[in-house]
Amino acid sequence: MMGQGYGHRDWHRGRAMVGPMMMRMIFSLMDDADGDGKLTLQEFQAAHEFPTTIEQVRAGKLRALAVTSGTRSQALPDVPTIGEFVPGYEASVWNGVVAPKNTPAEIIGKLYKEIDAVLADPKIMARFAEVGSVPKSMTPADFGKFIAEDTERWGKVIQAANIKPE
Repeated sequence: MMGQGYGHRDWHRGRAMVGPMMMRMIFSLMDDADGDGKLTLQEFQAAHEFPTTIEQVRAGKLRALAVTSGTRSQALPDVPTIGEFVPGYEASVWNGVVAPKNTPAEIIGKLYKEIDAVLADPKIMARFAEVGSVPKSMTPADFGKFIAEDTERWGKVIQAANIKPE
């Protein structure tokens, strides 16, 4: 897995987990950049771009109320998780590298080895940490299991919220 953050899709999944009232409360309580008590579209979009948001929090332009990951962000260690207030809540975006079905095992192995080498570079890891990303190396088998578990988890949320494709 390459990293975690927060994105548009997780807004919808997170909303399904805790309901629209909780999500409205989270965004209603956010401090806005110009102090007028309202979030502009630009401020709202900024709140969905985690690296930008971290920079704005550090600059005092936004006040972070909570992160959606299961653990506190190393980039913002004083900011609690939503799970500390809503037990069981976790909504994180992950990125990974996948290959087409039936890709030869030696190619998969080479990709894994090269990606793992990149993730071992302290300069790259420092940059990931700086923007709040949490890179994690997984074997191809572990990553496949992770994808299956995540798909099952969010499938249950989608069914419980009766979300239909549009």
